[in-house]
Amino acid sequence: MDIIQFIFEEIDKDIFIQFKNIDYDIDDLINYFSNIIIPIIYEKRELIKVLYTSSLNGYWINFLERRYSAIIYKKKYYNLKKRIFIKYIISIIEVWITDDIPDVPIEFKKDFLNYLNRNIIDIQKESK
Repeated sequence: MDIIQFIFEEIDKDIFIQFKNIDYDIDDLINYFSNIIIPIIYEKRELIKVLYTSSLNGYWINFLERRYSAIIYKKKYYNLKKRIFIKYIISIIEVWITDDIPDVPIEFKKDFLNYLNRNIIDIQKESK
């Protein structure tokens, strides 16, 4: 598994570096993520898409959850709400980046912020 860990870290390196610059107030985090991190993910979309759509998917998601929950929550108590928040962001990114033709970051940013600021039930009702 060491080689897989290395691959994950290499693909995620530029994103991880940017997270060191974030003020961890939740509003600042979301704005920073949408303005800085989303474009980096988009640049690496082909590699990231492979990780999300291959048999490595579960390992990739676990890697992301562990890595970013430790940074964002600074090893504070990691409760259910915090886990759901991290998983929700990862899921939004996964659905976006695995689309046949993902929206460019400037377009996706609007959707991303919309998804995070609205009730999931309301989003579902609109999709009918």
